[in-house]
Amino acid sequence: KVIGLRSFRSDLVIFCKNSIYKLQNINNSSTIVVTPITKNVGCLDNHSIQEIGGDLVFLSPDGVRTIAGTSRIGDVELSSVSRQILPIINSIAEKINTYVIDSVVLRKKSQYRLFYTTTTETSAAAKGIIGSLTSNGFEWAETKGIQCRAATSGFNYAGIEKIYHG
Repeated sequence: KVIGLRSFRSDLVIFCKNSIYKLQNINNSSTIVVTPITKNVGCLDNHSIQEIGGDLVFLSPDGVRTIAGTSRIGDVELSSVSRQILPIINSIAEKINTYVIDSVVLRKKSQYRLFYTTTTETSAAAKGIIGSLTSNGFEWAETKGIQCRAATSGFNYAGIEKIYHG
């Protein structure tokens, strides 16, 4: 089951429920190929997939993971970056079908923010996690009371980053 699609370098990454693939040579129909990145790890929600620091970040059943490029051309590395908050991730994974998930990247702060709430929760009960990318990897914090069902970020005409959520 396909969960989401994202471009990564010159490939298209296909996030499935229990596996991840990359579609290569998209512009040449005679050499197009689907190659597995992993057949053991999947993605829980399309809205968790973001790009930060040149890597793709997503919510998997065993944590927040990254897909990163390596020095070998066409090769990628799959890493877990959320061991410090594994109890929170396990709680989200157990109830993933009851949550509305959304995420956003704040490039200026090098932050990945993931919010999760149910359709019936009050704002006070809504939760999220914030991962700040540092030179030592990700540092995590939990938020409460921010009900964010939709978020996006990007740059305006003047090159200033703008973040919108609702």
